[in-house]
Amino acid sequence: MKIFMKIVLTLFMVLYLLILTKLILFKTFSITEMNGHISFSHGRYWGSHNFIPFKTIAHYLFLADVNPLIRIENIAGNIIGFVPFGLMLPLRFPN
Repeated sequence: MKIFMKIVLTLFMVLYLLILTKLILFKTFSITEMNGHISFSHGRYWGSHNFIPFKTIAHYLFLADVNPLIRIENIAGNIIGFVPFGLMLPLRFPN
């Protein structure tokens, strides 16, 4: 039974990470258009993304003069997006 649960959790984690990757990195592309952008050869597309953790959060909280609703939406989206990963990871790798 433990092996079955590990397999199911691993499949859920992979599916979750694929969905999260689609929502974060490829939100402007349909799934059929993603094939051309998976290779990192398109510098213009990849140059417009932020791959530094907490950079946008720190910018929205302390530096930017943006609407408070946008700040709340950004922070809530980050929390909601990564909570499942934080819950599944300790279940899959308990040690």
